[in-house]
Amino acid sequence: MKTILTALVVLGVTVVVHSAPFDNSSLLDDLETAPPSGALDAPSFGRDCADPHNAHVRCTVQEAPCDDVHSVPQVKKGDEPPEVHDLRVESYTKANTHGNEHQLHVDISWQMPMSNDSHRLRAFHLEVVPDEANRDSFCYLLKVSENAEGGDPWVPRYHFSTTSLFSFSSNYSIRVRSLPRSVNHAPMTQKRVTMMKDPGRASNETNMCDGPASKAAAKWTASFRRIFLNTMLRTINVKFVAAPKQYCFEQYEVRLLNTEGMELLHAHIVDVKDLKESHENGIIVYIGEHNFTDLEYDTDYIPSVLPVEASSTGKCLCPIDDVSDPHGVCSCIAADWKKIRLTAPPIPSAAPTTQQPAILQEEGSSWWFSIFAALLFIVLILFILYALYKLMQKYRSRGKLVRTRFVTDTQTEYLIDPRLPPVSCSSSWSVLVVYSHDSGLHESTVIALAEFLRDSFNIKVHIDRWEQDEIEANVHDYINNAVLRVDKILIINSVGAYCRLQARARSEPLERILLPDPLDRLFEAQIDMALQHARVISMRFSYTPSSATLFSLSPLLQYSVPENLPLLLSALTENSARNDPRLMVGGAGGYDPCLDRLRACITRMQNAIDADPGWFENSHRRVPVRISSPAGTPIKAVAAAAAAAAPPAAAVAAKEEHRPILPPIDSGIAESSFIEEEEEPEPASRLITVPRDSGVHDTPPASTVLEP
Repeated sequence: MKTILTALVVLGVTVVVHSAPFDNSSLLDDLETAPPSGALDAPSFGRDCADPHNAHVRCTVQEAPCDDVHSVPQVKKGDEPPEVHDLRVESYTKANTHGNEHQLHVDISWQMPMSNDSHRLRAFHLEVVPDEANRDSFCYLLKVSENAEGGDPWVPRYHFSTTSLFSFSSNYSIRVRSLPRSVNHAPMTQKRVTMMKDPGRASNETNMCDGPASKAAAKWTASFRRIFLNTMLRTINVKFVAAPKQYCFEQYEVRLLNTEGMELLHAHIVDVKDLKESHENGIIVYIGEHNFTDLEYDTDYIPSVLPVEASSTGKCLCPIDDVSDPHGVCSCIAADWKKIRLTAPPIPSAAPTTQQPAILQEEGSSWWFSIFAALLFIVLILFILYALYKLMQKYRSRGKLVRTRFVTDTQTEYLIDPRLPPVSCSSSWSVLVVYSHDSGLHESTVIALAEFLRDSFNIKVHIDRWEQDEIEANVHDYINNAVLRVDKILIINSVGAYCRLQARARSEPLERILLPDPLDRLFEAQIDMALQHARVISMRFSYTPSSATLFSLSPLLQYSVPENLPLLLSALTENSARNDPRLMVGGAGGYDPCLDRLRACITRMQNAIDADPGWFENSHRRVPVRISSPAGTPIKAVAAAAAAAAPPAAAVAAKEEHRPILPPIDSGIAESSFIEEEEEPEPASRLITVPRDSGVHDTPPASTVLEP
């Protein structure tokens, strides 16, 4: 799986909520009043260079002279640690909170080779050399602590991050030396990089969106201009700086995450047309805003803004170059803020009241009131018991039993560590997929669904395309065994499945005109046996109309994919899949190629239907059938007699031309009947038959017509 790119955007300011009186005026807007990021008295690089996922090795960063390579005592030749490898330099831009300028964030990372010599490592010497002659090099010393817990130094990935040392569109040479060094040898790895261009200086012409998407869009992240907490109304107002127009983003998703940043609590889509223009220093800045309401007290939230990676036409707006994936990766970077909380206002203390003199009541009046209240309560209880008794007596008289079932909707808690499986789906479940071969695109969509169930959820999927050897050996045994050996049957409703059963009931089976497949007729032979299974699940894809649901499946729950994919998986695995991260974009499951392939197949089939609404009628025809002639009369004699008694061929052809190949979809299925196919049909003619007559005739019935 591909790792979805995420980044925590550190702006260097905080949201302060005063604990004094809880009114709106006391909630200061620090993001609005904060100075520009360049004025902050904060270090320009990260002090911690350790891997957050490997705490057994510590690493700290400090500035060092470039010619000071003796900060770590030298060793004799042959005792040096090896050179670092997998040196990476990643850069991305962040919109500035004020003005049109952008910040360039750079992250340099590397690892040690898997060698016993890596235990000799004590520090790294990082040197950055600009190409400009008027700029000096800057160097840093990264000290690595002893492995107190016995960990390996090559496991973690060391990082050096900065927000102000590099400049846009500049070239640099990155050199990383492993220390200690010997007198004559210093292990060093070098890499030359070119920083990305400043998006604030690029053109904002809208016609740039007509061509390929900008690769720099995948390395851009938004920034927060204001986060306003209103405790009395339980609202959080989020205002952010959107991207320049050349990135062609059409929507932004404003979210509130939980404290781990893994669960989505609230979300809202902000369209580009809803952005506000702000003229600052002669430059147009686009501002987005959303107000989250009805939030909970004493709950930590993490505000986040993520550009929507796909346009309305399905075009990827955040392409990422990845040589390991020939199809490419599409992912935008999310801007995450720090934790915020709506603290419940203190309960005001009761104001002192002047005790009023008690009004003396007669003791007898208070006693009678208590007796009346007790009697009223007893009468109410007796009335409820009497109503329940009559209700139970009514149901018992009808031979029925009232059963109450309490269902607890439990949600599975998932592990935060993405290296562990979030859901343990039992691999013992086996499912038979029964579907109709409507077209190549429809069959590709079914195969993509089967691969997704098999590869992502460990379900044993049985499908005809994967079991052709067993079908060719004995199709009747396959139909019987395929139903008996599975736990559940998944029947996919489609236009072809509905029309095939309708045509079979009318003794007019269908076949594809171009490239017919031997498995096309398997659905008609398999559906009757499949409907007798005790655990049948009905579904359809989003491009199939609901009116194409088979009549026998209409009482069941109908799952539409991909809209109801979590519910379908819950029914198949009998585990709650509502919050399964493998079904969420950016979840703990990461990028799932099987799910992406399934969605792509559904989109291609929908586009094909939009281009040709009558695709099924145009790609199928009725199969010629024959009937046994009365009293053993040869079929050729019956056809010849029918041709002599039939009206002219031109009239019959004209009548057949206006006859629809399929009946209208009405959600009804007639009883199936046995059909015998013509062994050697005439190339230019089709036989249309009616049910057999029980009598004996010298000539065929008048309703049997040989039609050219």
